[in-house]
Formats: sequence, C-alpha cells, structure tokens
Amino acid sequence: MSYLFNKLLMHCRMRFTLPQYRLATGIYGTLPPRWNSIGLDLANPDYIHLGDQLFYEPMARTLLASGKRVYLAPIPAMRSYFAGLGYPLCESSAAQSCDVVVTPIWALPEQRPEERYRNRLYVHAADCRIDTPIAQHLAQTLAHLLGLSIPSDGFEPHYWPDPTSPITLDDDRPHVLFNNYVDSSRLRIGQAEQQALLDELARLKSERDICVLHLGSSRDKASDPRDYHGLVDRDLRGQTTIEMLFQLARHPAVSAVVAFDNFIMHLGLLARKPCHIRLRRHQAAMRCYLQRFVNPPFPSEEVRTLLRYL
Repeated sequence: MSYLFNKLLMHCRMRFTLPQYRLATGIYGTLPPRWNSIGLDLANPDYIHLGDQLFYEPMARTLLASGKRVYLAPIPAMRSYFAGLGYPLCESSAAQSCDVVVTPIWALPEQRPEERYRNRLYVHAADCRIDTPIAQHLAQTLAHLLGLSIPSDGFEPHYWPDPTSPITLDDDRPHVLFNNYVDSSRLRIGQAEQQALLDELARLKSERDICVLHLGSSRDKASDPRDYHGLVDRDLRGQTTIEMLFQLARHPAVSAVVAFDNFIMHLGLLARKPCHIRLRRHQAAMRCYLQRFVNPPFPSEEVRTLLRYL
C-alpha cells in the first residue's frame, strides 16, 4: 500500500471508524482486563520518524518504572540512542506479541483485520486537540489508561549519554546547524519554505562571521539540485550518524539552528540552542498545536523562548 493512499485511508478511518475506539485524546484501541507485558512497536520509519521517537522516550521511561515487562522496538536509526539509555530493545515481531501493543496510528492497516483493535493502543501524535506538551501527554495518558502511577514530571526526552563525533569545530568561530530536509510531510515543502530558510541564513551571515554546517542524508544531497555557494561553509550531508548529530547540537561552538520543525530542531532545543524555524503546516489549528505543545514536546517556557519562527 502506498504511503499517500495509506494516509488517505487513515483519515477516512479516523473520521468514521476510529471514534468508537477512542480511549483518550489521540489514543485509540482496546485493552485487556489484565496484562503483564507491553510492546512499543516504533520500528517502521514510514510511520514514525526521528523526532517522533523522542516524544515516546518519557513514556517508555514511565512504563519501565512500573515494573512491567517492556519491549521497545525503535526505528533502526534510533536503536543506538535507546540502547545507550539502557532500554531493553527487541524487533517489531517481539513487541507485537506482548499483552498490550502501542504503535503509531498510521500502522493500523498493517495489522491483521481480526487483530486490528485487539489489545492495541494506536497513538495519533498529530491530533491538534491534545492540550499538553506531547511527551507529557503520552506519558501521563498511557499511564492512566494502563492503571499505572501517573508521573508529574520528567517529561523532557533524555539526551544521548556522552555522544562522540570525529567532526572537529573551531571553538573560536560560531557555527550554525542548517538542515532544510524532513523525513515526513515532504509534500508540504515548496520553494517559499526553502527560501525562508536560505534568507535567514543570509541574514545571519551578514550580521557576523559564522560557519554554516549543512546537515542531511546522502539521499537528501543526491536529490537536491540547489547551489549553496556563499551560504554553506561545510557540507556534512551523508557524513553524520545520529550520535554525531547529538554531539554537534551540544557542541559549545554551535550557536544556533536553522531548519524546518524537524529532528535537528528538537536536538537544538534539547541542547538549549536558539532555533530559527520554518513550520511546514499552514492550517491555523495545527500551527497553534505545534507551537504550543510540540515545539518543544515537554513543558518549558525557557526552551520556548529559544524558538524564532520564520
């Protein structure tokens, strides 16, 4: 099933079928009367992206603290992150065999029809009716539904412990992390969105001597025909691992982030760096939700002041 067709089908299900399975805002499914194991199936990168993985980390922490058996299947790119934090990792099949399975709502069509709603909790993290920071909402709502102790703090995703990188930076020159790609919602990025980021880079470079580091994947680089001469000082596309991105965001020489509302933005916010951001959503309700409860995904007025929307 194609990605776009799946999205269209899911929007129809969310309107006509899923309401009868609604357990809380953004949570659908059913629960068994008793359970001992819970699987977090976050393994399919088609349905859950890099930044989304961070939203689930405080929830996984809450589940582990309950003493229940927890099985976590992240996307391949984030396995080292969760392993470094000490989480018990598994493959998707092991997570799916647990008493309760938590998975993104977009993965619903992959489930066998006879098991589609049985002992499964589907998370719709983009539900703009959510009225608390998304990482807090997931941790507290899942704990309530599962009959666990409801946490009152600790909703900031943990940073990669002691990340390392072979990339060296000049400590005497401010660096800006530039990323104009996304791993979701690519159709929402047009020339106006790209130009907003390029204009912001040009403005920053006109104000002081900065070194712009261009981040992205090898695929991003291969599919991007734009010429960044005069704006980008070091092209690191295709040269960084997830661990290296965590290290770069926290590096003392990095002074800011220029990006879409994506994984690099979230790393910048976790590292307490100013972020110059172009939102990809244009609907008023969704923009309000993103600005209030996703950027950042945890409660922090201090971090919110680091955001400048373009």
